[in-house]
Amino acid sequence: MCMVRLSDDGDEDIEEEMNQEKETEEVLSDEENVPAKEKKKMKLLKKRMKYYGKLLRKIFFENNHLEDEPIEEAEEQLVVDSGEPKDSENAEQLDADAMHKIQMQSALVNFLEGSVEFARLVSELAIPRVCKLLSSTFSSDVLEAIEFFISASLFGLSEAKQGILEMLPLVFSKDAAVKDAVAAAYGKLYLNSNDMTNNDNADDKEMDSEDQELEQPEARKNSRKRAVQVVRKLTGLVIGATMATRDSLEELMKAWVTDGIFDAECTKVLWERFSGAIPGTTPAESLAAVTLLGMVAGAEVQTIWTNLDVMVKVGFKGETAQNENQENREESKVNFLMVAETCEALLRMASTHKKKQDSMDPPLRLASDHYLFTTLSEILLKGIWNFQDKYYFPMAGVAIDVLYNMSEKPDVTCGKLIKDVCVEIQQKYLLDPGDGMAHNVNKGSQPMETAGTQEQPHELMGPPAAPQPSKYLQIPVIVLSRLMFVVGHVAFRQFIYLDTQVFTELKRRNNVREKLQEKQSE
Repeated sequence: MCMVRLSDDGDEDIEEEMNQEKETEEVLSDEENVPAKEKKKMKLLKKRMKYYGKLLRKIFFENNHLEDEPIEEAEEQLVVDSGEPKDSENAEQLDADAMHKIQMQSALVNFLEGSVEFARLVSELAIPRVCKLLSSTFSSDVLEAIEFFISASLFGLSEAKQGILEMLPLVFSKDAAVKDAVAAAYGKLYLNSNDMTNNDNADDKEMDSEDQELEQPEARKNSRKRAVQVVRKLTGLVIGATMATRDSLEELMKAWVTDGIFDAECTKVLWERFSGAIPGTTPAESLAAVTLLGMVAGAEVQTIWTNLDVMVKVGFKGETAQNENQENREESKVNFLMVAETCEALLRMASTHKKKQDSMDPPLRLASDHYLFTTLSEILLKGIWNFQDKYYFPMAGVAIDVLYNMSEKPDVTCGKLIKDVCVEIQQKYLLDPGDGMAHNVNKGSQPMETAGTQEQPHELMGPPAAPQPSKYLQIPVIVLSRLMFVVGHVAFRQFIYLDTQVFTELKRRNNVREKLQEKQSE
């Protein structure tokens, strides 16, 4: 029998049911009463669960703590079938601990719900409005917006990247305070490492030489770790960045390299990513690495000048460290986008090394038969038949720019290139009739036959017609468009080459000649 009473004004049905069970109880033998006892225990267990459920509902949902009937009194009325006495003190302690845990969990849930709502409001409302402040005419608004995005990014708010990217062009601002704030912000976000500690104390000067030797490997390890983290962050910034973002980042990179913040260890990690020496390097990361190397070359020419063989081997031929162990190395395909980015890095180096008119040193130019130019010419020649890679046009344009900026005789090199392309097209579509493409000749492009021998009056004939060609060239549109692009861009670069570089070189030589004559006259 179980008699439960919740309160004076409710739930008497449980008590009535228990009394009815007592009145209808019959005395049975031990053998016949076993199933009945099990059923009765199950019913009693259900009644207890129902009681505790209603009790918890009144406590937490109806804010009724049973002041009229304390929990202790209700527990005393609960009679356990086993006959064991109820320890009220232990029950009170358990209830107090449970209530404390429930209150703590409830407070945690409320805090998390408030945090989620705050993050949603910041992402949807605050960030778009603060982004508008970056274009404000008041420098104070811009500076506060920059500080906001720094804090949001450090707290891990992913939507803050929008503001981080939008404030990058402010590096070209005429306001020195804004420009310095942007440089400091990017240095804090992308160049600082939380794992690095500086232990340069005054006591270190008194250390023995043996202790210093033991700490050198650890220092190199920390420097390596910092460089990997810096390169990883900058790689994520470069991947998918627009041209405006890259130009702004290049301005920052020049300042960092000049100030020594982006040190030689970071440059070494870039070369390892570019060449695929770091396991797991993706093509996108390798592409971003050569882009960053070009930015570094804008401030330090020797970065690329001393590694031209690596640029040709990896950037042009696609021979990375990951496929060196392959049995068939001829499967390395030329990536036009990688070739274009490599040429961009070479152009930044060439523009940085550009000599002035009053310089006594000749400009930085290589021989026309240098392996750099022969490899580029081969890529332009064979790449015209690669119809799967859609980056031929940007690659060809920047490759021709490299030829005209770094070759001693770019006109000779490009002239030979155009001639080789035309000869190969002629051999493929004119002298090889067995080619499948040559058979797909339209009727209108077939050689015209004479319509008869009937002579026409002399006054109706007009000027003599041009002789009919014996054969026609049916060139695919994509091949013809690529050929015309190469010819047109070479003509354009030839004009710039004569107007600027040749003219500048003539002036430089004239100035050198005048200075030598002045020294001789003295």
